[in-house]
Amino acid sequence: MSWRHEKVNELIKEELGKIFLKNLEFSSGSLVTIIEAKVSVDCQHVRVFVSVFPEKETENMMEYLNRNIYEVQKILDKRLCMRPVPKIRFVSDKQGENFSRINQLLNKS
Repeated sequence: MSWRHEKVNELIKEELGKIFLKNLEFSSGSLVTIIEAKVSVDCQHVRVFVSVFPEKETENMMEYLNRNIYEVQKILDKRLCMRPVPKIRFVSDKQGENFSRINQLLNKS
């Protein structure tokens, strides 16, 4: 991966974090974390990996994010000084589920 892609990944992750804090209303008791952003080779699309705690709220939070994706995209378009601005796609990060399962197994031993 080129240095440009790495910089764009970090920039998008940082800006989306700010947008999540200021512009989105998550249900109380839920924690939504941006784990990683991966920009496509042509910089047309970005997959944003999101982790939700508690895990039982993952489906609801992903629906909420996808309902508000156009608002988030519009804000991101204004904030980034690059063309093209990648189109966002939110993806549920499954690593959190794996970590909690491993932790449960370790605690049983």
